[in-house]
Amino acid sequence: MNQQEGDIYLLRKREFIRTDDEIIKIGHTTRSIEERISEYPKGSKLIMSYSVDNSAFMEKEIKRMLNNIFMRVDWEGTESFKGNIKEIQQKVIDVIIFTEKYNIDYITSVKMIKENNVILKQNIKKNFI
Repeated sequence: MNQQEGDIYLLRKREFIRTDDEIIKIGHTTRSIEERISEYPKGSKLIMSYSVDNSAFMEKEIKRMLNNIFMRVDWEGTESFKGNIKEIQQKVIDVIIFTEKYNIDYITSVKMIKENNVILKQNIKKNFI
């Protein structure tokens, strides 16, 4: 896997600020964040950026997680989501921290935890019934 250091960013496009829609675009870049953001319409707002070791992989992980929680805005592509901006931002931070700390993808780990909880509950029932 090609690991290229870069930035993950959340951006609110000018159009969505103007219409007061809570739609956020997630992206990644290996260029400077200033250079990348300057390519969006003037008046767009950078919500956050975070430097990571493998920005392409991290962006995919974040999009996988956001797809499970928030509504994807299909007419904007696969990188825009509608939802509470603070909640989206917090979920993105959670995925970045978790993935970098444990070196495992977030979605697989959540599935493993759920599966282990089901097994644990089944074992508890067997031992107490």
